[in-house]
Amino acid sequence: MTPGASAGTTPSVHVPVPAWVPVATWLCLISLVALLIGMGYRRWRRNHRPKVSEAETSMRRWVAWVASRWPWEAQNLGLVLVDETTRHRRPWWSNQVLPPVVCYPRATFYPAANGLRAYVQTLPGVGLDQVAKMAGHLANAWGCIRVEVRQDRPGLLCLKGLLKDPLAAPWPVRPDGRPLSDWLLHVGVDDEGETVVLPLANLSGVTVAGVPGTGKTSLQRWWLCQLAPHPAVQIAVLDGKVSDPADGDYGELAGRCFAAAGDDPIQANQILQHLWETMRSRSAWLRANRGSSQFWDAGPSDDCPLVVVIVDESHTYATAAIKAQREVCESNIWYLTKLAKEGRSRGFVTVFVTQKQTADAIPTAIRDVCQVGLAFGVRTMDGAVAALGDDIRQYPEIAPTELIGRQWTGVAVMRRPDCAEFHRVRTPYVSEPDAALIASQYAAFTRDPGSIASLLPLEGPAR
Repeated sequence: MTPGASAGTTPSVHVPVPAWVPVATWLCLISLVALLIGMGYRRWRRNHRPKVSEAETSMRRWVAWVASRWPWEAQNLGLVLVDETTRHRRPWWSNQVLPPVVCYPRATFYPAANGLRAYVQTLPGVGLDQVAKMAGHLANAWGCIRVEVRQDRPGLLCLKGLLKDPLAAPWPVRPDGRPLSDWLLHVGVDDEGETVVLPLANLSGVTVAGVPGTGKTSLQRWWLCQLAPHPAVQIAVLDGKVSDPADGDYGELAGRCFAAAGDDPIQANQILQHLWETMRSRSAWLRANRGSSQFWDAGPSDDCPLVVVIVDESHTYATAAIKAQREVCESNIWYLTKLAKEGRSRGFVTVFVTQKQTADAIPTAIRDVCQVGLAFGVRTMDGAVAALGDDIRQYPEIAPTELIGRQWTGVAVMRRPDCAEFHRVRTPYVSEPDAALIASQYAAFTRDPGSIASLLPLEGPAR
């Protein structure tokens, strides 16, 4: 018996507690508290999150369904990379040769206006051209009316799937007579409802193509209604569709135009000569009065206005029907080329409107220097290439060859100078009476821009 212990009692034994027990106890308590906080937060979020409409919930489910099928669709459409470096692999437990690894592009899908957007990473051999060729198949698989493909940045493609086309409905507009803001010319809205504007500053020219009845003239009326209320803008119109400009589509706007001509090449030649002389005299005037020969350093003013020249059916003035008018047409081409090439720095913007922007209708020396091109509905891809450039072949799903039909009247494909991609744009419809009202209200602003400076004796083209 141990000294000091009474009989019939059991001696106490002290068992040491492992060091990890308190730590584990605290971790369990912390985990329990975090779990309770997380459950409470999820319950709070569920009760306080914004209400989502049934349509939005359905849209999210559809996008999730499309995203879940992407690996399967990419492999079946051939949008995959077969890694040849893995063709001769063998497992460690067998001598059997394994098939090569097949990689599909990673993609992230998001709901967007009127459909979805998908950002797809490219792979060697799977890029813009390959995915664009499969846009029609993807549209069928996703249930979209159209899938547009563009290069978002190097190594990343942006796919836009549209469940409905917001541009298919007409858009009548009544001009309110407000002048331009920051010299941005309103064009229309794109697929996502974003406003599309055309910056006039340092703009060399604009080409507009499209078969008859697609909305070319209505767009010109809309632009003139924006330009007319500004006293620092002067307008000239050459309408090659009619003999008398007062009887044509621009007849109601004649009060706001300082010069107008019909389909007579000789009459147009006189106006073009006057425009060229005015343009050439501006360099000396700008240098003497502003200290710089660049018009847009100070911008338009009442004494040095922006001159907008609209040449509708430009082939009328460039191609001669009879031999006697051949020299006049050659002179017209010379003047139009000078306006397109030299007008940017002197405050001249020329708009060339014709049904087909091919070389027989408008010389390539004029067409190729115009920074902006619009194409309403055209019949052939060659016509689309002539209007928008060869890059439109890479975007067949957005080409203007798809814009033939009444529902597409007023819809154009546009390539802006500040953006490398193409846009479908719904342009407003302006009626002739509304445009005539704007022109009559601001007819007092009309005057010849050549009157601001004495014309210098310049030599014109050889006749």
